[in-house]
Amino acid sequence: MIKIDDVRKFPIMVKNIMVPHNEEQKYNIIFMSENSTFMEAYRYLKIRPFFVKRITAVPNRVPRLIATLGTLAEYKTLGLIPIMDVKQHNAFIDTTPFFNLISATYGPLSYKQPVVATRVINYFNDCRSVGENRKNILIYHINLNSKVPKDIYLMKAFVLIRIARLGEGAFPFDNVILAIQDGETVKYTCIYSKSIQFAAGKIMFIFKYLIGQEDILEVQPEPKEIAPSKIPDGYQITSDVLKANEE
Repeated sequence: MIKIDDVRKFPIMVKNIMVPHNEEQKYNIIFMSENSTFMEAYRYLKIRPFFVKRITAVPNRVPRLIATLGTLAEYKTLGLIPIMDVKQHNAFIDTTPFFNLISATYGPLSYKQPVVATRVINYFNDCRSVGENRKNILIYHINLNSKVPKDIYLMKAFVLIRIARLGEGAFPFDNVILAIQDGETVKYTCIYSKSIQFAAGKIMFIFKYLIGQEDILEVQPEPKEIAPSKIPDGYQITSDVLKANEE
């Protein structure tokens, strides 16, 4: 079982991960799925409640998302404990309700729109602000057994590609982990950490490979990777940066 901080870079994959729970450092596990939900995917992730037992939610103004213990009640059926204050606990943050609202507001295939990218990036920043002195791990889940858009520009993943472009390979998280579900098995691989930074073009190849737009032979050659020293501490994408790069 591999510590979530130590998941190897793509294309090396592992089946089981653990989240440190008895250390001073606590974790936000921010879940984002391309074509599923946290409720559906949770049992396949195999992240033991021993490691992460609690789950919280992050409200949003536009589109409006309300977060209360009442809206979190359904997670009790998974054996998780809904909380509004993470305190000194590891916690899941499920972005499924937010992305459902984005699809309902802007259309299901709207992720190449700059306004949608702005909304998503602002929401990610709000998720990162939950609690104090915490590691923020983004888990991007894709279920290869279910329907996936065959155009990279129509996927939620395109927002991640946009962030990578703006950040020259950096993301506003401590780690970005892919959780690739095939059958009833989920395998994990890393596309970003303090020691793993791919060029944005390589990240696009990875997502295209996952949906069958690119052959693995085109993914294997390593473009020049971003030097870790180029990634500033506390790096954050803001809507102002996004707009500047859209002009």
